[in-house]
Amino acid sequence: MHLIYNSASFTIVAADGFDASYGLRGLEGLTAARKHPQELIPLPESERMAMYHPSQQYQKCQDRGAYQTRAWTFQEYHFSIRRLVFNMNAVEWHCENGQMHEDVIGKVPKYFAMNPLLSLRATVPRELATAMPTPDSLADIVNAFNGRKLSFPEDALPAFAGIQSLLEQFYQPGFLYGIPEFWFELALFWSPDGTLNRRRASSLKYSGRSAYQLPSWSWIGWTGPISFPGRQFSERLASNGDSFTEPVTTWCTLAYPTSSAQRPINTEWHRYRSEAIEGRLVTLPEGWKRESLQDRGTVFKHTRSRHLEYSYPFPVPDPSHASGSVSVAQTAFLTAQTSRAFLRGVYKHGNKHTEAMVLRERYPAWVISSQGQYVGYLRLNNEEEQSLFKHTGSNSSSSHPLELVAISKGITVNFLLPGIDSNECEKHATDCIYVLWIEWEDGVAYRRACGIVTAEAWEQEREKELVDLILG
Repeated sequence: MHLIYNSASFTIVAADGFDASYGLRGLEGLTAARKHPQELIPLPESERMAMYHPSQQYQKCQDRGAYQTRAWTFQEYHFSIRRLVFNMNAVEWHCENGQMHEDVIGKVPKYFAMNPLLSLRATVPRELATAMPTPDSLADIVNAFNGRKLSFPEDALPAFAGIQSLLEQFYQPGFLYGIPEFWFELALFWSPDGTLNRRRASSLKYSGRSAYQLPSWSWIGWTGPISFPGRQFSERLASNGDSFTEPVTTWCTLAYPTSSAQRPINTEWHRYRSEAIEGRLVTLPEGWKRESLQDRGTVFKHTRSRHLEYSYPFPVPDPSHASGSVSVAQTAFLTAQTSRAFLRGVYKHGNKHTEAMVLRERYPAWVISSQGQYVGYLRLNNEEEQSLFKHTGSNSSSSHPLELVAISKGITVNFLLPGIDSNECEKHATDCIYVLWIEWEDGVAYRRACGIVTAEAWEQEREKELVDLILG
């Protein structure tokens, strides 16, 4: 559908009303007239000024009615080149240069997108073609979509499919349930940027549709704002900052937990990173240059004007050279052999240092080793997960050890011990393991939260045998 909207001369948008049955107002002889409540104020020399009634003033477009809250209307609105919008009993014209209202006299202003929700307009292909295809670049698109409502939560994947199809032109070799496979381990570490809640499939007794899976490991299985690693780490991805350094396992995807047909995930970020660090990049890809910075070591920068400040510890594929869309089968289960540890969790109540230790976190929790030492943290998604920690004085601890599984090795500068103010100490890089907190149900593991554990503690605490993980 996104191709239809993007190819049409213009799209008629019925944004009024609470559902699709409301129709278009102002069609003479067919529908009710449009109303424009205005107050006329007399001015000198017979001039008059029209003032909107306060209750009818135009609002920001993302605050307007049910249309702007529905997930299925997302691609219709944002992929249309031009829009004729029936909204608030008036008609508006939208194009690349701006917006005009039928009862307002004025020139079309020069278009300037200040709101990230408006970034998916006719310029979407150009915007993606000039942005670097990293997880961080996905955040605005994902959050704009993920804040919308679905009558049937299981429609989340098909409702996002048009957007994903376009993204696949630039994020090769494709997506799996909204996760770019090139960056798989990094993107699998998406974290809450607010309160997240699980999408639960509805009863389909009134629908003939098949239920789509809502995997816990993908952000598509949750509602609410998220952040990909690049959002927090984009300025500190060199050797002295937070980074993912090496996968710890090989991920495969399968349609069902018992399926024998498995497809390896096409994750490639580590190969590009290794070539850069080991000096095997004799010739840099087109558009990239190497720089040595005193405080960050060697970084790579792209020459695009929009990304003069963009830097990364290794060059990534240039989206302008993408050969075309690469779609992969959307199978909802992951499998891997990885290391596992059982560690205690503690939730810190009302501690200002907790917020300093975990960037932008609303529900931070500490990870405690078997010796009682603080060795990591988790990014809890909501108050329900917080409630799983038993209250003990000013803190809460998990009644049972938390089951953590490793997804990647890395380096962090964000781990500070309790009672240490991040503004009063020098941060030090610490080798770490990026982990998922999981719980099992009927032989399938489900993601509850993500976090880090120091590499030293992980080696001491992890089980010697790898676990056969089926993640749903």
